[in-house]
Amino acid sequence: MGLLEDIIDGASSDGMSTTNLLRKVQTLAHRVGAAELRTWARAELDGYAPDAPLPSYRGPFPATVRATWTGPFNSGATTTMSPAGTPPEFAPWFEYRFRQGIPELEDMAGKNEELGQSWDSLAIGRYNKLVEQGRVPHIEMMALFAAHRIVTPALLRSIVESARTNALDLALDLQAANPQAGEVGGPTREDPAIDRAVNVNVMHIYGDGANIAQGSRISQTSTVTKGDIAGLAKALSELLADPKDIGEVIAIITGDDPEPEKKSKLQRLGKAIGAGTVNLATGVTSDVVAGGILDLAGQFLGW
Repeated sequence: MGLLEDIIDGASSDGMSTTNLLRKVQTLAHRVGAAELRTWARAELDGYAPDAPLPSYRGPFPATVRATWTGPFNSGATTTMSPAGTPPEFAPWFEYRFRQGIPELEDMAGKNEELGQSWDSLAIGRYNKLVEQGRVPHIEMMALFAAHRIVTPALLRSIVESARTNALDLALDLQAANPQAGEVGGPTREDPAIDRAVNVNVMHIYGDGANIAQGSRISQTSTVTKGDIAGLAKALSELLADPKDIGEVIAIITGDDPEPEKKSKLQRLGKAIGAGTVNLATGVTSDVVAGGILDLAGQFLGW
C-alpha cells in the first residue's frame, strides 16, 4: 500500500490517530515539494505561532461570552455578552481562534465538559473603564469581574475532524493527479497536475487570499499578510498564468535559502519574465509582474 492509500484509509476510519495521519501528510508534502502544506501539517501538530495565519476552520468566528459581574454588598450576577455596543477593539474578545496543536485539542475535547477562553485582565480593565463612562453595555452599579468565551468539546472535535478531512481531500486530489505522488522518486509539483492539486488544497485550507492591485507597481497596502500562504498563492495567480510558475515562486519564497539567495532567484525569474519566457495573467505587463513578485515576497517574509 502506498502513502496516498495510507492517508486515505487512515483519514476515513478511526484506526489511525490524527497525529499519525498528519505526520504522513508531512512526508507526502515533503516528497511532492509542497512546503506550505508541510508547514500546515507541522503547525497542526505543534500549534500555530501567534502571528501565523490560521486555517479557516480554526477561526475567527463568533463566540458566546459569559460574564461575571460584581457590585455593592457582595452582589453579583452572571450574564451572556454580545459585541453589540462595544468598540471595534473588543471584537477579538467576542471571537474564537484556536492555535493549539491537535494533541492538545483532542485532550481538551476528551474532558467532555464546557471549557472557556478567558479575557485577560487588561481587557477586563479596559471594559470597566468604558463602563464607568457609560459607553458599553453593563449592569447598573456593577463592574465586570471576569469573562470567557464558552468552548464546547463538540467545537474542539470539529476542528480535529476538519484537519482529517483536509488530509483526505489532499490525498484524493493528488491520487487523481498521479497515483504515484508521495512515493520516493515520485512526481513533484514540477508536474502541473500535482501543482494544481497542491494550490487548490492550500486555498481550501486557508480560505480565499487577499486580492492585489494591478498597475505600474503593486501597492504595499493591498497585498498579502506576513506568513499568509493562501493569500500569497491567490496574489500570484493574478500575476502568473501557469500554476507551475506559481508553484516555483512559492517554493522559492517558502524555501530554506537565506534572504540574499531568495532575492537572487526571484530576480532571475524577473529577467525570464521580461524576456517573455513566462506566461503572465491577463491584463498585466512584465514589469508589473516582476516587481510585484518581489513585493509579495517581501511582505510575506517581512523583509
